[in-house]
Formats: sequence, C-alpha cells, structure tokens
Amino acid sequence: LVLDFGTNLLQDAPGDMNLKLWTSRSIDIYYFYPIPLGESKFSFHPGIGLGYEKYSFSRNVTLTDADSTQIVEVDRSVYQTVNKTLLATNYIDIPLEFRFYTKEDYRGLMVAVGGKVGRRIGSYTKIKYEQAGASKTDKFSRDYNLNPWRYGLQARLGFRGIQLNGYYGLSELFEKGKGPVTNNIKVGLTIALF
Repeated sequence: LVLDFGTNLLQDAPGDMNLKLWTSRSIDIYYFYPIPLGESKFSFHPGIGLGYEKYSFSRNVTLTDADSTQIVEVDRSVYQTVNKTLLATNYIDIPLEFRFYTKEDYRGLMVAVGGKVGRRIGSYTKIKYEQAGASKTDKFSRDYNLNPWRYGLQARLGFRGIQLNGYYGLSELFEKGKGPVTNNIKVGLTIALF
C-alpha cells in the first residue's frame, strides 16, 4: 500500500491555465501485489487505487462547459474578491510496474518503471472568494469535456519506504478538439505504508 504525493504541471497549456506550483497537488493511494520474476531481483507489481488531482490557477480564471471548454475570467459582477480558483479531477487507476531491488525480499535500493491507466470518476471547479467579509466557496461538478481516460508512464526511485516518483501523461487532459491541448506531468514523493 503506497501513498503518492505530487505537484501537477500542465505541458504546453495556454497562458490562461498557468498554475500555482505548490497548490496544484495530487494524492494517489495504490495497493500493489508483488509477483517475483524467477529467482532474480526483478518483480512485477500490478495494482489498483484512486488518484486525486488539483490544478490551482495562478490567475482568476475558471472553465466553461459549452461544446468546447474555454478558460474564462471569473465574473467580477458575482465574485469581487477572489482568493483561489481550481480544477479537480478524480480517477480509479490501474498502475503496473516492473521493479528492481538491490537486496532480496524487496529490500534495498528500488528502481521501478511502468505506467498506469485510469478512468475519471469525478471532476469539478471551485472558486473561493470573500463576500461581505465572509469567506465563501462555490463548487461546480461537471465533466468540462475532460478526457474520460488517462494513461501515461511512471517511475520511482528510492530506498525502503521512501521514494521519488514521476508521471508523464500520454493522454490529453481534455477530449480531442473540445478543450486546450495539454497533458499532465507530476513529480513527488512516495511513502510505502507496508
């Protein structure tokens, strides 16, 4: 059972979709089943889990959900003091990894390469703002023409229960022709719980 913590980046995203680096976070929780490959130090690890991605915009923008998703400025007649805007997506993922351990029994330095495929199970935008001195939040759950599937390559490098991880999305974030052309890249830290 592992927890992945990461920071999201969007490759080739339009300027309106620039992200706040430290608040564009991801959390994944995966269970992997180890399958030894003979007597070697290599093993195959299929898994299943949930992935939660947040994309916090550096400008006060949000998404429209018309035929083609657009990035638009927040309506200032409704939201006068905006603190944060973001897009969140949630997935059921199936990760697959080939791992190499320098010691037997899955110990020592670990190197893993593989990929994952996921199905989106939810998405929403959020606008945090102030009105009459009180903090408020509006949340809009829609699909925003987001790609229902994601797939990409991932790698891990670490020792014992702590690893660095990286993911490069091969699928576009939005459906082809229905939104900005961009894909997800993330880097972060993995903590193996057991």
